[in-house]
Amino acid sequence: MPRRNMLLKVLVFSIVLVMAILHVSGFFGVDFSRNRNNWVGLQKEKKGSMDAIFIGASNVSAFW
Repeated sequence: MPRRNMLLKVLVFSIVLVMAILHVSGFFGVDFSRNRNNWVGLQKEKKGSMDAIFIGASNVSAFW
């Protein structure tokens, strides 16, 4: 009986932990609007085309 109780406790703890991680991970997700569009657009470029890399603060963007 004690082994069954321990397994039940481990199972309940695992379920609660997974649910908590899934809930919290929603707050730290990637913004799919501009960042995802930029990444998808980069992948669709023709091979051999010219690319640019912007380095700097977050306000440095592709407005140039």
